[in-house]
Amino acid sequence: MDPDLADRFDRIESQLGRLDGIEEQLGRLDGIEEQLGRLDGIEEELRQVHVVVEDQRATIQTVAEGVASNDEKITRLRAEMKEEFEEVRSVLHLRPIH
Repeated sequence: MDPDLADRFDRIESQLGRLDGIEEQLGRLDGIEEQLGRLDGIEEELRQVHVVVEDQRATIQTVAEGVASNDEKITRLRAEMKEEFEEVRSVLHLRPIH
C-alpha cells in the first residue's frame, strides 16, 4: 500500500475515533438534559407546594387568632358568671364560692 494512502487512512481512522468520542459525550449531554428537565418539573412542584404551605399558614394564623379571641371571651364570661353567682348566693344568704 502506498505510504501516503496509508497515512491518509490513519488520519481518517483517528478522526473517526474522535467522532466516536464526541458522539459518546453528546449521549452524556442528552442524559444531563433529561435530568435538567426533571429538575424543572421538581422546581414547579416546589413552587406549588410553597403556595399551598403559605395558604395553610394563613389559615392556621386565622384559627389561632379565633382561639385567642374565644379564650378571652370565655375568661370574661367566667368572671361575669362568678360575679352573678356570688350576687345570687348573697341574696340567698349562702357561703361565697372561692
